[in-house]
Amino acid sequence: MQSAANPTASTSVPAVARREPSDFADRAFGIVLMSVVPAIFWTVLAAGVLPMFGYEIAPATLLQIGTGITLFLAVVAAALMQRSV
Repeated sequence: MQSAANPTASTSVPAVARREPSDFADRAFGIVLMSVVPAIFWTVLAAGVLPMFGYEIAPATLLQIGTGITLFLAVVAAALMQRSV
């Protein structure tokens, strides 16, 4: 059925409520995923490969490596996400 005010409106089709995604939560989760997952991968790789070459690495050093990678990737990911808005 069409009305005079809006000739394309139809009363037989119900309005669908759309869920607006939480931009902050989605972006924060994306930044965490893009920074923590690669940091864990590279830290585990360093912990596994370095002893094969005769280097013993302390757990505190592994924590520093992982933290450094995470912070660097978080800054890069946040900059890329901000640029895409």
